[in-house]
Amino acid sequence: MFFIKRLLIFFGGKSTEHDISVITGVLALNCVNTEDYVPVGVYVTKTGEWYGGNEYLKDLNFFKSPDLKKLTRLTLLCGDNRLYEVKRGKLKFKCFADVALSCMHGINGEDGALIGALRLSGVAVASPDMFASAAAIDKDYTKLISKSLNLPFVNYVRLKRDCFYDKREKTMEYCAKKIGYPMIVKPARLGSSIGVKKVETPAELELALTSAFTYDD
Repeated sequence: MFFIKRLLIFFGGKSTEHDISVITGVLALNCVNTEDYVPVGVYVTKTGEWYGGNEYLKDLNFFKSPDLKKLTRLTLLCGDNRLYEVKRGKLKFKCFADVALSCMHGINGEDGALIGALRLSGVAVASPDMFASAAAIDKDYTKLISKSLNLPFVNYVRLKRDCFYDKREKTMEYCAKKIGYPMIVKPARLGSSIGVKKVETPAELELALTSAFTYDD
């Protein structure tokens, strides 16, 4: 007998890319082949709580002013691949979590944190594993791994927040000497949407670095 699998789709989260992740998750929820899977949306709030309610989560307009009272708190337990609803401090079985798809952007999603939690609950994941996620989210480590494997990558400079604020002029001069203009400024441990700037002058570089360091150190 063929059983249709429950597919948990996680999106949202505490990252600065929360809103972008919501768009990804809503699109995924509406694109799942329902002949093979039962999609179960899991919206992660900006404070890290899990909520379900497909009738609302499939509608992008809901997130313009989300009313969490219309949703149901959800959770998983370690060593247990059953998804539970949380009502008045008690757990109520909702469904088995056969497989999960992470549509989470940035920290607690792309960095492997969610994958680790799902692994503890015995849920299969259709996403990169913890090591690949943790290594890839930090672009500095990505470069180090690429270098060790003799893979090509563009020239780069790794900057720390304290170094920039303590030695601003020297830091910017070093970047110009090592890379040259134009260059791309990017927070090392975010995705590819927030804090990314193309700069062509020292003034633009200073503004871009100041912005990037508000998201990552």
